[in-house]
Amino acid sequence: MPPVFAKYDSRAVLMGSSSKAYWGGLRVGWIRAPHDLVMPLVQARMMDDLGTSAFDQLVVAELLADGGQTAAAGRARLRSARDHLLAELAGQLPDVEAPCPTGGLNLWVTLPERMSSNLTTAAARHGLLLTPGPRFFSHASAAAERHLRIPYTQSHETLTEAVHRLKLAYQEVLGKPRPVHSTRRNETLDMIA
Repeated sequence: MPPVFAKYDSRAVLMGSSSKAYWGGLRVGWIRAPHDLVMPLVQARMMDDLGTSAFDQLVVAELLADGGQTAAAGRARLRSARDHLLAELAGQLPDVEAPCPTGGLNLWVTLPERMSSNLTTAAARHGLLLTPGPRFFSHASAAAERHLRIPYTQSHETLTEAVHRLKLAYQEVLGKPRPVHSTRRNETLDMIA
């Protein structure tokens, strides 16, 4: 990887988060900033909240002391989950475009029609919670209705079930409901993360 921009400009502020390197619920972040900005940043943080839990900070300290092996294993697990989700989408929803992302924890799929909000509503009826594409756009756009964000931070089994339920919702929105039984019918799958 190339050096971070902060190496070349002493005024740069660098931020990071353990939630991307390890897992989404681990909400510990850090800021590397010029000395004159440190105190204003600390004071601004104190105005917003009381700080990160000590337990979470200890967990991150332990993970960092592991020498990065845990992060490498986490990246490998996420790559495997991403590839699994891509394969499931290609197999069960071939009308949906799902490019392989270069980073992040989500796939941004393109739907064949403007249906994101209707699709997420139908998905909820099948016990699959997703956020419609327009929620991620800064302005109202009809094009946003063709996009759907699907996180791949879950197990292969959960991702397979999520795509199965998404397919049921997709068929429902298109007016082609088919009776396909779910093995985990009573469990809600929260994919909003």
